[in-house]
Amino acid sequence: MNVAIYLRVSSKQQAERQLPIPAQRGGITTINNKYFTQILQSYSSQKFMI
Repeated sequence: MNVAIYLRVSSKQQAERQLPIPAQRGGITTINNKYFTQILQSYSSQKFMI
């Protein structure tokens, strides 16, 4: 199965809890490997930065 992923830090709370884009990407990659999917495209948006 092919997938596209969208990663986003949309709130100050997410930024403060250290859920930046790289951490989200790591979690998605783990799930991706478990279900043998292939990430075709990755999109990201970071509204808040700490």
